[in-house]
Amino acid sequence: FSARYAMRQATLNLPVSNFLKSELPDFAQMKAVVIPTGYDDGAFYPQDKRDDVVCIAIADTEKRLKIKGVDRLLEVAALTPEINYTIIGVSAKVVDKLEIPENVKMLAKVNEAEVVTALGSSKVCAIFSVREGLPNVVFEAMLSECAVIGLDHSGLAEAIANHGLL
Repeated sequence: FSARYAMRQATLNLPVSNFLKSELPDFAQMKAVVIPTGYDDGAFYPQDKRDDVVCIAIADTEKRLKIKGVDRLLEVAALTPEINYTIIGVSAKVVDKLEIPENVKMLAKVNEAEVVTALGSSKVCAIFSVREGLPNVVFEAMLSECAVIGLDHSGLAEAIANHGLL
């Protein structure tokens, strides 16, 4: 109720992607302008690349883990034991319930510098989320010269466009 009221009363609604604009109620779409998130191109940068795949997926429940597609990434990792995977952001209480292949390193919480290093030193960033607005990690990975692989829907498709693999 309060979000609808705020959108009705707003002079202008400012979604960060066309996908999010399309998700607004009709009355809010009429007074919406897309303003994409800005990024500091000096904050993320390429580093010595390893043949690793990184995934940043903040998940503190099993439901969130599935929304972020971590379960699918673990299946892929099990089928590709020759590739090392790092998954960042899954809480320890959720990790304890998972079967983690030997080629997967799980990191619960990391600081910004560790995210910069993970993206900068990995060749691929995999994002298997089933729902995203305009995911910052796509652009941070691209600034790090990390190839992005994601699902072809929602804001993820809009963010990756022709600059990664859908």
